[in-house]
Amino acid sequence: MRKNLLMIGLAIAGMLPSVVQAQFTPLWIDSSLSSVEVTIGNSSSVSPLSGRMTLRAESSSPLSGSTEITDFALNLDQGLSFSLLFGSFIASTSPDDVAISMVTSGVPGTLSDDSFDQLNNVFQFNGDLTTTLSSGDIQTIDLSTLELTPSDLTEVSVLENNDVVTVSGILSTNGVLDIGGLPVIAKVTYVASSSTPSSFLLGDVNLDDTLDFTDIGEFIDLLRSGGYLAEADMNQDGAVDFGDVRAWIDFLIFH
Repeated sequence: MRKNLLMIGLAIAGMLPSVVQAQFTPLWIDSSLSSVEVTIGNSSSVSPLSGRMTLRAESSSPLSGSTEITDFALNLDQGLSFSLLFGSFIASTSPDDVAISMVTSGVPGTLSDDSFDQLNNVFQFNGDLTTTLSSGDIQTIDLSTLELTPSDLTEVSVLENNDVVTVSGILSTNGVLDIGGLPVIAKVTYVASSSTPSSFLLGDVNLDDTLDFTDIGEFIDLLRSGGYLAEADMNQDGAVDFGDVRAWIDFLIFH
């Protein structure tokens, strides 16, 4: 099996273009310090957040130069509940069902005085919003159909302390709900650090909490795209590249 896997590794190296890799820092959301307040019409609801982010900086040790958040995937840990149009209907979400993700990263900023701005980012909700009318009729809205206006990440704080990177800031984004044309505003307060969580599984590229052959496709896709995922960064050098192929194969064999 080892020989077959090594052949797979050689095949991967042969089929991928040579790409210049940037340095990335994986970040995990601190749920105790991160939350989102969602307002629909005049009704608001709050949930703590979990999830992950990725920070790319032009230079490291210390971080400096052109800087951006390239991945932003936050989960709402609690359900939300709204009373809308003077109580004519109730809208709610289930715990752990809704997520906020970055669809398109905006214009990178320059890290200066431990902060930077990243303008014109596109975000998306995922999950379901269930509405119950006073008549008893129930309707489910796919939140991914809610178009949010491009939003800026401003004054994103980046601090380094004993090799731990902490990123924090506030994000506001908005859209309009199909039912009643109600405005939707999401205000996200986030704190994320590079401290590795206990649930982290190196090599689990498809994030199914299992290390097996089903991770191969995701690993190849990352190499092709020049993207980054901490689980695929086998040598933990801040990049996913050819240097991780052999280590990933060895890891797959012996774990």
